[in-house]
Amino acid sequence: MKEATGTVTAYVELAGQGAYGLALDGGGRRVSPMSQVSPTTQSVAAAHHVQSQVVTNAQSLAASSNSQVLYTTHNLQRGVALTGDAQAIRGLAGHPDVVRISRIVPKERMNAISVVGTGAHEAWRSTGATGRGVTIAVIDTGLDYTHADFGGPGTKAAYDKAKSSPTMPAGSYDPQKVVGGYDLVGDAYNGYNAPAPDSNPMDCSESGHGTHVAGTAAGYGVGADGKNVPGRIFQAFICGCAAAAHRAGFRTRGAPDAAAYLWVQRQLLHDRPGAR
Repeated sequence: MKEATGTVTAYVELAGQGAYGLALDGGGRRVSPMSQVSPTTQSVAAAHHVQSQVVTNAQSLAASSNSQVLYTTHNLQRGVALTGDAQAIRGLAGHPDVVRISRIVPKERMNAISVVGTGAHEAWRSTGATGRGVTIAVIDTGLDYTHADFGGPGTKAAYDKAKSSPTMPAGSYDPQKVVGGYDLVGDAYNGYNAPAPDSNPMDCSESGHGTHVAGTAAGYGVGADGKNVPGRIFQAFICGCAAAAHRAGFRTRGAPDAAAYLWVQRQLLHDRPGAR
C-alpha cells in the first residue's frame, strides 16, 4: 500500500472492539451465533452503538480523503473499505482512530499450489495412491472439459464449439479423463424458472467454480506453455455434472439437488460397474 499510486481500494482498520466482542451474556461469555442464549438488551444496544460509530468514522475518513465508502465492518472488527487516491488514503494513517491500512487487490482462483498445500505429493510418495482407477463425480457449476488440464484441446475454438452444443462434441475432451456428464438444469436456470437439462455438462462460465474444483480433484496439471502434464496431478477419471446453471439458484431447491445425486449414482453404479 505504501508504494501504491493512482486509484486504489483499501481496507482501513479502526480502533476499538467489534460488536461481537461486546455482546456478552449475563455470565460474561460471548454469545455464539448457534447459542440458544438470547443477547441481552444491553448487548444489542452496544452492538448498535458500535455500528453507528463505525459508520460515522467511515464517512468522516471518506470525506477527508475524498474517497468512496464501499462497505463497513463492525461485528468482528471495526473498519471501512475505501476507494480513492492512494496518497490521500495513506494520509489517513495519522488519524487517531486508524490502526492499519491494507490494500484490497483482486483475487483469482488458481490450483498452482493446491497440491503442495494439501500434502498430496507426500501422500503419493508414502502410499503410491494417485487416484488411478477412481471415478470422481463433481456436482457443481459444470466442467470445462475442453481445458488442457483435463486433456482437452485447450483452445478458444474448442471451447466455443462445446459451449454452443447440446452434447459433448467429439474431439473436445479426453475420454480417458472425462467419462461423461449431464446438465441437470440448463444455463438459463435461476431457481425460479423451469429447468432445461441437456447432455452437455459444460461449465456455466469460463474458469467456473466446477472447473476449478475438478482441477483440484483430478486435473493433469498445466505447465507454463499451457499444455497438460499427464500424471503430474491425480490420475483419476472425472465425471463432470453441471448440477446448476447458477449455484445459488440450484442450491436453494431440494428437488434438483436430489436429482443430481440420483443421476450420479446411476452413472457410477450401473454405467461403470465397480467404480467407487
